[in-house]
Amino acid sequence: MKLKKSLKERTCNSCNKTIARLEKYGQKSKTILSDPKGQCISFDGQFNEANAFPFRIVRKIDFCEDCVCKGLNTV
Repeated sequence: MKLKKSLKERTCNSCNKTIARLEKYGQKSKTILSDPKGQCISFDGQFNEANAFPFRIVRKIDFCEDCVCKGLNTV
């Protein structure tokens, strides 16, 4: 996992340690909800596939440098 410098204060999701500004951290994204078919319901309540678009809800998860180096960055 690539480490980058934090531009704001964050919290490690593994050990709950505070990641201060300008400290290195790793980040993963976890898909919470995904619908490749898509969603689009018209005003009358009918599904319209022509206007449907796929969507995905993603949550970014931060890890401190110690957890990344120790391999504790599993979700």
